[in-house]
Amino acid sequence: MRRLFALLTGLCLTLAGCNDAYDDSELVKRMDDFEQRLAKLERLCNDMNTNLGSMQTIVTALDNGDYITSVEPLTENGTVVGYTIRFAKGKPIVVYHGKAGTTPVIAVRKDADGIYYWTLDGEWLTGDDGKKLPVSGDAVAPKLKIEEDYWYISYDDGTTWTQLGKASGEDGKDAAGIEIDMDENYVYFTLPGGQTVTVPRVGGGDTPAPAVPHILYAAGQELVPGKDYFYATIWRDGKRFPLSDGSADAFCNAVCTAGSDVYVVGCEAIGDLVDDGYYEPYRQNVAVLWHFKTGDEANAVRTSLSSGEYATSPIAVAASNGNVYAAGFESPAVDRRAVWWKNGQMEYLSDGSTDARAYCILADGDDVYVGGYLQPADNKRGGIARIWKNGTPQDLTDGATLAKVNALCMDNGVLYAAGAEKTTDGRWKGVLWRDGQPTYFTDEVGTEVTGLHVVDGRYIIEGNMTDPSGDILACIWTNDGVQVVSEGMSLCQGSGLAVAGSDVYVAGNEAAGFDYTTFEEINRAYVWKNGEAQSLETISPNNFSLWGIACAFVEAQG
Repeated sequence: MRRLFALLTGLCLTLAGCNDAYDDSELVKRMDDFEQRLAKLERLCNDMNTNLGSMQTIVTALDNGDYITSVEPLTENGTVVGYTIRFAKGKPIVVYHGKAGTTPVIAVRKDADGIYYWTLDGEWLTGDDGKKLPVSGDAVAPKLKIEEDYWYISYDDGTTWTQLGKASGEDGKDAAGIEIDMDENYVYFTLPGGQTVTVPRVGGGDTPAPAVPHILYAAGQELVPGKDYFYATIWRDGKRFPLSDGSADAFCNAVCTAGSDVYVVGCEAIGDLVDDGYYEPYRQNVAVLWHFKTGDEANAVRTSLSSGEYATSPIAVAASNGNVYAAGFESPAVDRRAVWWKNGQMEYLSDGSTDARAYCILADGDDVYVGGYLQPADNKRGGIARIWKNGTPQDLTDGATLAKVNALCMDNGVLYAAGAEKTTDGRWKGVLWRDGQPTYFTDEVGTEVTGLHVVDGRYIIEGNMTDPSGDILACIWTNDGVQVVSEGMSLCQGSGLAVAGSDVYVAGNEAAGFDYTTFEEINRAYVWKNGEAQSLETISPNNFSLWGIACAFVEAQG
């Protein structure tokens, strides 16, 4: 269309040369109007494509249990035209208000299966196979363009295009924009089709972050009464739900949430029988994943993650874009192998020639980070702090010291890793790596890390340290210093961290002494909310432990 008007312009200039009385002002005005209309349509198209990507991010945030940390207005010539939205886990997005123009209404809508799908003018968008196109997961957001005065849409990232209606540019319904309202707990996105999507938020700026609705899950183990082994148990806001039936030793190592989905990993001693001649015959630990919906904890679905040939332990779990990941180690011999799982399929991160373990996992969109350590072949007393990104190793230390990565967090595109390091004859000191650059947040005081949370560069690190008297204390460290959580306890390790707005949860396990009536050690577990111990229901109050906690950012049911 631009080329046609260029030819017309040349023709008009030729005619003007033949007749000086020719007046082209009306044609110039019409061309100016056309150019302005075209520019408005192109701007509208760009804004709509930005909003389509933002809609996908908003739905993914819901699926991943993410929440909003700030909403910042965008202004042009003193007028608010949209907002920059920042998330605790995901990358920032921009959303624009509507622009005048007759536009295709592309939006999202939740179907009866609880999944959001794309819609066009109120109808489901479908692929070549006739199936609805999901918004999150591995799906690609639709794209729009204007060509020869018509709207075109692509569902495959611009490989092919389908023609829609004419791009008239006349005043019409405000179909392109996303409207935003918010209160202290939520941001409400009204999408072009009228659908409202609600995402939890925390306060930004200098004001304290308000609490956000959530359910707290804790995962661990409790002694089966009358036996010498344990139930694998999950606690929802302090109420217990056993995940194993008590017929074999079992325990939970970690829990994560993605919207209303809850995933737990742990072990059950139901693998191959081992009789080494030194101990009573025993069963190998089989790696297990449990999955349930919030409110349906009693009906968890169990999936085995290993065959039982070797003892296998998943230590961490994460979920993103419809995929479920876990990380841990397998013990075929003295030297363990670091492993990870994607949707139940196990892959090795190390070859077993030296000892290796995976301690933590982070899923950021389609990228997966696993943290742990690998023993150098030339230094059996050392350990390399390592991150595997999508299976590819990235080393944070050189192996001259003993170091490990225990927790991972993504903040505004920056990868944070927390762990510990010690020299050959020293004690562990806490380390926080920011995109691979280390900062030591403790001296050599016997530090262990089991939790990390970072928002806008402000961190909370959770774990334990040993004080000068030898007592082990559950602690949290922030940019402002250290806080002891287990005041009054002598042997208490930190075992988990979860943050919901202004609420900070810490899990810990106390070695509380010895029961001379039963001749057993007393082990008790705790969850502290903002420093206050919470009630935990258990059938074995003197022998239960917690190994992980997580918040599900949904309204508590029932």
